Amino acid sequence: MRPEIDLVKLGKKEMLLNVGCFVTECFEDDGNLISYSKYIKDSFWNNVGITHYSDELVEKYEQYFTNRKRRVSFYLTEMTKPENAAELLEKRGYSKDDTDAIMVLSEPPITSSDSFVITEDPESAENIFLEIFDEVFCKEGEDVYSGTSKDYLLALNDYFNNYPRNTRNNLVIFNGENPIGIAQALFDEKYVLLGSIAVLSQYRRQGATRKLISYVGEKFKDKIVLLSTEKGSINERIYKELGFETVLNGSLYTKKEKE
Repeated sequence: MRPEIDLVKLGKKEMLLNVGCFVTECFEDDGNLISYSKYIKDSFWNNVGITHYSDELVEKYEQYFTNRKRRVSFYLTEMTKPENAAELLEKRGYSKDDTDAIMVLSEPPITSSDSFVITEDPESAENIFLEIFDEVFCKEGEDVYSGTSKDYLLALNDYFNNYPRNTRNNLVIFNGENPIGIAQALFDEKYVLLGSIAVLSQYRRQGATRKLISYVGEKFKDKIVLLSTEKGSINERIYKELGFETVLNGSLYTKKEKE
């Protein structure tokens, strides 16, 4: 049986796990979560997850990220206090940039496909992982995530080299001898975060992602399995069809750079 979901802890845990791959500093400050990326300038990875808003907090971390030559963003959820925190940020010149749906696996999908085999974290998986990540996410194309900065590859490589293997699984999906997809499962004693889910375009809509989620759901059946995706996107709809439900929404607020 999966443990009961505490939405407050879930929101914070999702952020801690999610930023684990891409930051060099991640810490709590009076209940707020701060993450700073060594490689990636994207404000998504350089942000403050606000539990309790104050003008002093915003000013403090505007300066903190300015000193690191990074653009700061502030991440609000339905749990952020006070309830008008978004309005207070908007008065300071911030606007909503993106909204995430944090989703929890309620019922792993049933799959009968024997076409795909999943391997867990062999040494060679890291090179395969980076190659497929590059192919799906970093090259220009029509996918939602195509054109992702190569800085992500640097961050992932650094993560593979410096973070303990006993807190992650790099999953590689094979069709015969051909690696055709990847995902990463970051975990602790209670939670599992699925990320970097990618399947090569010629193998999509054949059940590979369903197989992957079924595999993770079975392997971590005593933990809470979660992921985040764009609110209202086709991905959110697909993940709902694969057994996930949206339990929390988070919005990123950024300030336009001065021209």
